[in-house]
Amino acid sequence: MKHILIICIITIYGIANLVGQTQKEIDLFNEGIKFQQSEKYNEAVNTFNILITMAPTNASYWYNRGVAKLQLKNYGEAVVDLNKCIYIDTSISEAYFNRHLAYKFTSNFQFALADISKYIENFPNDPESRKSRYSLSMQMKEYEYSEIDAKWMIKNGIGSDTVKVQLLSIFDALKKPQEKLNFLNSEISKNPDNVKMYYFRALCNHELEKFELSNSDLERFLISEPKNVDAMKLKFENYFFLKQFEKSIVIIEELIDNNKKNGTFYADYGHVLLQMRNWKEAEKKFTQAIKMKTENISYVYLGRGIARYNIGKVGLACQDWERSVLMGEKNASKYMEQYCK
Repeated sequence: MKHILIICIITIYGIANLVGQTQKEIDLFNEGIKFQQSEKYNEAVNTFNILITMAPTNASYWYNRGVAKLQLKNYGEAVVDLNKCIYIDTSISEAYFNRHLAYKFTSNFQFALADISKYIENFPNDPESRKSRYSLSMQMKEYEYSEIDAKWMIKNGIGSDTVKVQLLSIFDALKKPQEKLNFLNSEISKNPDNVKMYYFRALCNHELEKFELSNSDLERFLISEPKNVDAMKLKFENYFFLKQFEKSIVIIEELIDNNKKNGTFYADYGHVLLQMRNWKEAEKKFTQAIKMKTENISYVYLGRGIARYNIGKVGLACQDWERSVLMGEKNASKYMEQYCK
């Protein structure tokens, strides 16, 4: 474990600080370190209790007792000892690392983040501290730190595809669509056979309203996963926004053939038919979607109301818009005000 290794580092530091001390103090210190290394943490605590009584301003005694308490899961007491260590000597970087662990286990996440960041200032290339801060910052939604550490891990070859995908969500949280796109361009350039990145770039281009570029990436992705529902749905949406409705219909019909109980696809089909002014078929698709309890049901009622109004079913259209309003769709109220007086 990380803090076991740190004990070895602080042992050297502690011995150097014992110059001028009594032989008994030196012997006790070495004994305490041996207890640490043999995982006899209670004995180590007792030994450093004696040393702290003998030399209460020696930071290494407080440090090593704090580490032993950390191993014993006495996290609150470990914080107290490591606080004292840092108060006496702010230069002991390892104390910040271990105090960040103690803070994390006592749910003092903001303090933990501050300590691990202080440690990284002194040891920017330490992978364990980077991974620890990354995990902590993701949990806290402190995405500025998450972005820095994810990029560092990826650059240094310890960022798996999972970290790369998480970095995309971090870009979303920080509202950095262009940086997200630049990252995906770079990843695809380095590894053009990683087809997942084409899908993620297709999503990014869709968000940036670059629908044709999005479809180009989807074509590449769908070669390897021709029946991927999410990719096909995205391709449908791209064609919809490009107003290439006939192509949209081809895709949505294939999706419905493979997912006959998915009401969302029937609703999507209905919205395409609205754009094509095919009111009767649109009404049928929306009705099927409603029977299947599709998501965004308020928007489906809005669409069916439009279809019904245009085929002369004004009363039924007003009923649909009223339902839509009750479900929270604000646009439906505009139709009611204009057409349902």
